[in-house]
Amino acid sequence: MVNLDEAMKRARMTNNVLPPQVITPWVNNAAKVAVPDASLAGGESSISISDELTVESVQVKLTLDHTRLPDLAIELISLPALAQCCKHLVMA
Repeated sequence: MVNLDEAMKRARMTNNVLPPQVITPWVNNAAKVAVPDASLAGGESSISISDELTVESVQVKLTLDHTRLPDLAIELISLPALAQCCKHLVMA
């Protein structure tokens, strides 16, 4: 169980101030990527951002055409730190 008061106290103890917010324009990669059936290798598409930024959040817009969308997973990888986030798509 988390002690909320203690967690808030510890959060206030940090003085990490983020740099001024920078909102970058959308980057478009119009490459059509084939996703092979029954393959864990999947497909791959890359976009490189060379700006020196502190990333707080990322928005990704995808256009997908697949018969079983819940079978797909999207993985975002940030280099060079290789901080990795994997989010399965949930389609209604």
